Amino acid sequence: EFHERLVGSVYAATHTALEVLQSWLGADRAATLVVLTHGGVGLAGEDISDLAAAAVWGMARSAQAENPGRIVLIDTDAGVDASVLAGVGEPQLLVRGGTVHAPRLSPAPALLALPAAESAWRLAAGGGGTLEDLVIQPCPEVQAPLQAGQVRVAVAAVGVNFRDVVAALGMYPGQAPPLGAEGAGVVLETGPEVTDLAVGDAVMGFLGGAGPLAVVDQQLVTRVPKGWSFAQAAAVPVVFLTAWYGLADLAEIK
Repeated sequence: EFHERLVGSVYAATHTALEVLQSWLGADRAATLVVLTHGGVGLAGEDISDLAAAAVWGMARSAQAENPGRIVLIDTDAGVDASVLAGVGEPQLLVRGGTVHAPRLSPAPALLALPAAESAWRLAAGGGGTLEDLVIQPCPEVQAPLQAGQVRVAVAAVGVNFRDVVAALGMYPGQAPPLGAEGAGVVLETGPEVTDLAVGDAVMGFLGGAGPLAVVDQQLVTRVPKGWSFAQAAAVPVVFLTAWYGLADLAEIK
């Protein structure tokens, strides 16, 4: 019975919040919507006393991300002047014992120690099923002599896709692929029969894994378009080729 009441309260709260958010965001208003809860979120070590309010926070955060500057979330343990807090310029606030708290990012401790002066490594899933279990593995093949048609690339950026997350969490069916298949960087060396690329070219494509060096066939990379950063280029190959495969190969759109 308790669980049924809990599910009902969560549904009712999120349904009402959704209606308010849709109505507010669908109107042409310059004012800020304040979502006020009690016990929906907590400070470190603090229990969450209102699970329905916690669900509202989750939904409202998504709306915040899509509509920056239009919504303020406040969770309090006492009565507050929401109009005052809404004007401080913070998207999310907690009030506890009269003290106002705002979330801040802080540097995380280094969980991985990169090999000193060593470039032949790859980032890999550690087998524990969490992102904290990622490990550095030796990858001597990226320093081997180049074969015909191969290029050696100094990797500047690597794209992260849903497949990488699934593999890192130990949820990939069968043998997990290397993490960070797509990326961008600069050609360091070209092998025999490489005609389309030269040393110093900025390239993007399928580099085979997340590490400082990659050796790939020249057909798996292409030059980075002018004006693109390495980060932008690293995020494109999988998305572009997935769309191309769906539209050109499967749907046969001409």
